[in-house]
Amino acid sequence: MNKENLKYLSKRLLSYLEKSYKPSFTIQWSISKDNCMIPEINGRKLHSKYYALKEANKYIPLNNTSQKIAIGIGCLYHLINYSADYKIIAISDDPNFTLQLLEKIDISKYFNPDNLIICFYDEIDSYFDYIKYNSIEPIINYTISEIFQENTKSILNYLKNNISPKLLEYNTQRTFGKKWLTNSLNNLRDIKEYSSSPFIVNGKAILICGAGPSLDDNLQKIIQNKKELCIIASDTALPILLSHNILPQAVFTMDASPYSQYHYMEYLNNIRIFIDYTSSIKINKKNTSLLFSNFPLLKTLPIDKSLLPCIDTGFGNIGNTIISFFEKYAKDFPIITTGIDFGFKNKKTYSKSSYLDIYRISKNTYLNSIENIDCFLTYKNRILKKINGWENNVLNETFSNKMDASIISLSDSPFVHCNKIINLNDFLKKQKTKEIEINFNYKELYKLDIKNELLNIPNSSLSKNLLSYKLFSRKKDVISEIKGKIISIFK
Repeated sequence: MNKENLKYLSKRLLSYLEKSYKPSFTIQWSISKDNCMIPEINGRKLHSKYYALKEANKYIPLNNTSQKIAIGIGCLYHLINYSADYKIIAISDDPNFTLQLLEKIDISKYFNPDNLIICFYDEIDSYFDYIKYNSIEPIINYTISEIFQENTKSILNYLKNNISPKLLEYNTQRTFGKKWLTNSLNNLRDIKEYSSSPFIVNGKAILICGAGPSLDDNLQKIIQNKKELCIIASDTALPILLSHNILPQAVFTMDASPYSQYHYMEYLNNIRIFIDYTSSIKINKKNTSLLFSNFPLLKTLPIDKSLLPCIDTGFGNIGNTIISFFEKYAKDFPIITTGIDFGFKNKKTYSKSSYLDIYRISKNTYLNSIENIDCFLTYKNRILKKINGWENNVLNETFSNKMDASIISLSDSPFVHCNKIINLNDFLKKQKTKEIEINFNYKELYKLDIKNELLNIPNSSLSKNLLSYKLFSRKKDVISEIKGKIISIFK
């Protein structure tokens, strides 16, 4: 094996190849007119037998923000146009083929070790630069992909199941990181203005209402049984419930921008509000309690976070987030959901009377909906399944898979994978009325001089824990920028 070629291999692939496994198939080699070695497998040449290097002209880089991933490497000729300006992660088609390739071709003629790494597909995560790149640009030579079909499928499945979710998380941080930091600093500054009063859960069950299409179908059931339910609304479900004279005991909002509040804030004077501490709040804080999510600013402070009221926002959607809150703090209560559908019914994305519906009027289809215009994740909106008038997409499928199967739903959506009940009245007759008190203790924060604690945080801790803000910042001196923001907000 050419020793220069070893520089391009991952350690695991190199270790594997050093065992000198024999190829599982026969490779014939010939020379093209431009003096390139051309492999032939099962009668098929992987590259042109005439001018192999011209193949590179068929592959044009799309942009500078995508990680280039070669789905199979062949003899690498098709990747040459990328070699000067991009780092390529090239996936070995088959280790035995790669071994013979490295014996026949001097890779250093076309690439240097700084812009090419050859590895197994399950090593992609180790080499993917999530901070630098916001998307994947697969480079596929179709002859190679047909010859090594199973390997190609494995690579694409790995990208879908392992890289895409992580990339989504980084892109979410990239989009919202700066706003999360600003909001959390504002909320910590104003911590004593927020309500620490206990929240009383009273009734036979907790009903969590999202704003999905199934809420329309269940409004009469809710009206008939509302005295026996502790009704909790997501922010978008609130105006729907109020328009039918259903007053929820509390509303949850996790929105990093004040956008949604402009549409329902007029209703909130007499309703308990729960917000994530990265949320923007423009209303009376006396009725509002802060919940502390996974955003890592608190990790930089000398407090025991477990003593604070917490909420898990890692589910990616408000429905599952509210469910997890009550599973933690009111675990003895049955939890019922409606309007948390993970899909669209007859092209409807939201229940009638949602503030989003006002903007669409009759154009209540997914492609025209306001949230699709505002959504930064439109690349995740490909329709996956259609069942009995319901449709879901990649993003909703992800949310659906995170739902706790032990809860109960009134939704007829086929994408809600939990127990279903048809007769709410009969279900409630079998339950006993209960009451519990959820306490909100902010004493850990009250006793801190938060401004000075934040300003005295070691730079290494800020850099490590506020990665999301760092992703969004355009300044080189991120630490100075963060501390300047702390001084500005706490002045």
